[in-house]
Amino acid sequence: MADFKNGSSGGEVKKLQEMLIAAQAKPKIKATGKFDGPTEEALKYFQKKNKLKPDGVATPKVFAALRAAQIKGLDMTISDYKRYIQDNERVREQNHRIFEKNCVRLDTIIRRSKELGPDAIKKLNANLKEKAKREAWKNKSSQSDDSKDKKEKDEKPAEVTTQVKSADDYKKIKEAYIKHDTHCNDIYKRWLTFANGIVDKQTEFETAQETGDRARAELCLKLAASQDAKARKMIDQWSDLVAKKKAVDKNIEGAEAAIKEAMVNIAGQP
Repeated sequence: MADFKNGSSGGEVKKLQEMLIAAQAKPKIKATGKFDGPTEEALKYFQKKNKLKPDGVATPKVFAALRAAQIKGLDMTISDYKRYIQDNERVREQNHRIFEKNCVRLDTIIRRSKELGPDAIKKLNANLKEKAKREAWKNKSSQSDDSKDKKEKDEKPAEVTTQVKSADDYKKIKEAYIKHDTHCNDIYKRWLTFANGIVDKQTEFETAQETGDRARAELCLKLAASQDAKARKMIDQWSDLVAKKKAVDKNIEGAEAAIKEAMVNIAGQP
């Protein structure tokens, strides 16, 4: 392989630029196939980082170092993704169990809400609101004048008890919950496809290395890097959705507690 330097051009220069990009050399460059000033600076950056002569000339030794860096990077990615898949599968399974449990909870909540009826719910919510006001006033009046200011700074005001909703409202909550869970699972499945694809690239890469198919080996590295970038975006989206779903799970628990309290209060009314 010939040496390449500032002013060179062609397919090998483009490969050099792609490898520098994968190695996160600075400054950031584009794979244009033209060896320009930024490419030379990026190459010198890589050479310094890997204890090579920083002359900005791409020799066979430099290409070998770039491939070694990519191999190391791929190995780390494979190791990461094998662990990510195992860890995220556990999270997904746990979320699915919670989802199934909460769907049963919502069915019970809907049924109980129907049993209460709109008039009882309206009356109950009015009573709960009044009760919360009395408790808040009682807590404030029981404080001494000296401790009032301090307590008001240290503690948040008492929250009003969760209001009981109608059966139709709870049905809408369940529909939104199922839709959110479906979206969450779709993102996860897409991420899992990319994650498994990245793991598969290791076998392809090793086979290409053994057979001396350098072009195939480099393609495996390139595809793995591309899939890795997409997979990282997807897992960030999935993590955000999981966090939002946990907030919904908590709200469902609150709704269940409110319904139970409502049933007890209604039972105790004349």
